[in-house]
Amino acid sequence: MMTFTPGLVPGAGTVLVAVEGPRRLQSLHGREAHVLALLSAAYGRAIAPAVLGSIERAAKSWRMGDDCLAYIYLAPSGLRALEDPASAARRLFIADYVTKGGVSPRSIF
Repeated sequence: MMTFTPGLVPGAGTVLVAVEGPRRLQSLHGREAHVLALLSAAYGRAIAPAVLGSIERAAKSWRMGDDCLAYIYLAPSGLRALEDPASAARRLFIADYVTKGGVSPRSIF
């Protein structure tokens, strides 16, 4: 299950979106395709862009101190606990590495 410490973490200790201050995730603005590519790599399937809205609403609630509401916003996103966290972490690492090296996030989908 996704958690918010030390950032948005889908499992296996891999930080998907880092924090930029106390209870504040980095903005997704301009990084939407990268985040979707990382999620797709972690879950082994294409993740719908609508998930970004759930993440943004959850991040806002978490920033305001309402952890319960934050997790409620994440629940319908379909981002359940990773079936094989070790493999998911490996896929996340590789996807992050290649996108930082210039590979288009869309090619990860």
